[in-house]
Amino acid sequence: MVNAIMLPARVKAFASRSILFGKYSVPVPVLLLSVFISTSMLLVALRRLAFTRVPPDTQLRSHPASDCFFDAGRSCSFDYAWAPVSDVLTRARVKNRTWGLADNEPLTINSRQINVLYFNERKQYLEKMDRYFYDEVRAASSHPQLLVRLWGPGWFGYDDALTASENIVQAFADIEFDIIYTKTWHHNVTSETAVVIHGTGDCHNKVCVSDPYYPTFADAITYRYAGLILEFSRPEQWKARETERVKKHKPAASLAPMPFFFHSPDCADEAIMHPLSLPLSAKMRHTSLGDRWASTRNNPIFMIGHPKGWLYPLRAKVKDGIESGEIQNAQVYKHVGYVLEGETGVSQGKGKNGVLGVFDPNDPDVEHQRNNQKEWANALATTQICVFDSSIVRKAIRKYQESFMSGCVVAADIPFEMEEMFRNVVIPLRADMSVMEINQVLQEYLQDKERLAWMAVEAFKRARMQWTCRNKVDRLLEAAERVVRGERGYWFPFGFTSTCRRFGKDDEWITDWCKPEA
Repeated sequence: MVNAIMLPARVKAFASRSILFGKYSVPVPVLLLSVFISTSMLLVALRRLAFTRVPPDTQLRSHPASDCFFDAGRSCSFDYAWAPVSDVLTRARVKNRTWGLADNEPLTINSRQINVLYFNERKQYLEKMDRYFYDEVRAASSHPQLLVRLWGPGWFGYDDALTASENIVQAFADIEFDIIYTKTWHHNVTSETAVVIHGTGDCHNKVCVSDPYYPTFADAITYRYAGLILEFSRPEQWKARETERVKKHKPAASLAPMPFFFHSPDCADEAIMHPLSLPLSAKMRHTSLGDRWASTRNNPIFMIGHPKGWLYPLRAKVKDGIESGEIQNAQVYKHVGYVLEGETGVSQGKGKNGVLGVFDPNDPDVEHQRNNQKEWANALATTQICVFDSSIVRKAIRKYQESFMSGCVVAADIPFEMEEMFRNVVIPLRADMSVMEINQVLQEYLQDKERLAWMAVEAFKRARMQWTCRNKVDRLLEAAERVVRGERGYWFPFGFTSTCRRFGKDDEWITDWCKPEA
């Protein structure tokens, strides 16, 4: 067993009926609290992940997961498998301000598929470089018990004169959705039958909670980064913010109950992000793990990601060090930008085989996005050390998931969430290190191929267990089940730390409980 992780630290003003860590529920009062949670004995009971220790140097020449690591098309024995779908999602429901199950509905055994609508603007689908939402759709479409549709504003058949909810009913008259998952704040989605779940991500300069957005009447809200839930969605914040939005945008409406909040980190698609295949020839059988791993990785070190200085201070420092020659054996991987435009108009959003909303993984209108993903995946699969950072927000950005899945050893700071996932498999860097110190650390690791290879294979195994897009789809289903059962509050499937962090350049954007005294 590894040592207990440091999570969470001091948490202030966090309140609801319960706080959920994995499968454990810790009741707390509804009024504002100042809670200190011990990081020793409590976490021994709560920890869900127990990963392999780093072995001594004499045992680094092998890893039990290495055979699968070097076979890109192979399913691994430790791969995440779909969880059983609860019968709760197929039973009759009662939605009246809060959810619940119909009292007279007998237990059933998954008598039908679960109908899920991923609601998103087509412009985002065509242009957004980060494909996390659509990789999840692709995984959901492969689930044997789900009927999945992807559709929304800008797609074929969408009528701007109607509300989002009216559009959904009109376009899918023959489908009663059980879950509607939306990632756009610009359209208010409501439903009397479906669990409406809204997804949000970055919140630089607190843009995710700013006034221009409509109030949400979602049943649940999911964050890609755990700490942001505490920063922006404490009960008193939610009530104050949404009260103002209702007055401004929906004056005739009443304030909806506070939704159920849960953390669902990014995923990586192992069909795209994976190490290069390496047949175990007779010659290779007599080489070490480090030699095999390095043989397909001609790039020693890549600095990856946007180097915007105020947001990514460690990346900016590394980039400057590479370009000045102070950081050796390294290159800067060119960032392609957050918006990628391509030639579109072939499929026109009509769906695969002309069936509205059916996800087409080979849609010609996003071929430019697929090509970019392939280039990105190849860069990670042919690089030994990937250098980036978690930003000033200290969040587990998708580069961690993608690098782990691809076998590129991460050199970065440790995010304030899921710390156990990073233990012993990340080269630890800090933004306050000098360029000389960073270079020294990188070069020392670069010379130790056996240790790097062990770290790469162990990280790959963890990612295939915890960070596939199947994991993310199952979390969506479990959150919907919790809502239907009538649960309220917060769900954190992974651990996290809530200490000081910034969301912008100035003290105005610092964590509430860490702002300087006036």
